[in-house]
Amino acid sequence: MVLVEVISDSTGDYDRGQKFELYRSIPTLRDYLLIEQSRVAAEHRQYVSDTEWASRWMTPADDVVRLTGVELELPLSRIYAQVDFKS
Repeated sequence: MVLVEVISDSTGDYDRGQKFELYRSIPTLRDYLLIEQSRVAAEHRQYVSDTEWASRWMTPADDVVRLTGVELELPLSRIYAQVDFKS
């Protein structure tokens, strides 16, 4: 299972903290992806074991998210393909 959150400055701390603690109790959760809405950036938290999650920050658009829960490789450039940060 994969959960994806689009976060803002006002929700980021909650999504990374208390909400993630609730989500990690879901036995089938393997990937938690937090997408920034104001810039090209994402945090990928990936299940390692019942007590461990790996975390990786990605900022260049050519970085690739590897979602093991659904066996998908997704470039950040594709996530942000139609986003206009100027408006």
